[in-house]
Amino acid sequence: MEKDDVVEIKERLTKIEVLLSEKVAALEGRVAKLESNQAWLVRTLIGAVVLGLVALLGL
Repeated sequence: MEKDDVVEIKERLTKIEVLLSEKVAALEGRVAKLESNQAWLVRTLIGAVVLGLVALLGL
């Protein structure tokens, strides 16, 4: 391999690393949003179950 080839490979690797970093950051944000939505869903379901039990027991 010539020196130019090595330099070109390094440049391509750098570009790939940057793209991967950007995609990882975007995916981390999406995962955080999904986790937040899931937490609210669980809270809503628990509230519905508690409300249903209260209605059945007549409290």
